[in-house]
Amino acid sequence: MTKKNKVIEQHTAGPQAIGFDYQFYYFMYLSLQLIPGQKIGFEVKDDIHIDTPSGQILYQTKNSVLKNSEGETQNLTLMDIDLWKTLSNWTEIIKS
Repeated sequence: MTKKNKVIEQHTAGPQAIGFDYQFYYFMYLSLQLIPGQKIGFEVKDDIHIDTPSGQILYQTKNSVLKNSEGETQNLTLMDIDLWKTLSNWTEIIKS
């Protein structure tokens, strides 16, 4: 990768836009599957949430543009800070 490409990559919103688009499309997908008595929210209690008569379902949508050494998409692991931030947020929601 050239120095120019590295600089451009640091200042582009492409990866974030892809993640936001994925989140919105997943929200729409879940919206179409709601049953009577359920309510859905976008970026309120979490990335997406569904209120049901028996409780809440919280969704964290993650999209990765990172690749492993084989060129495959790198999945979220137990070592990823985003996983622990999500669990911390959910703990705070449950406690409140």
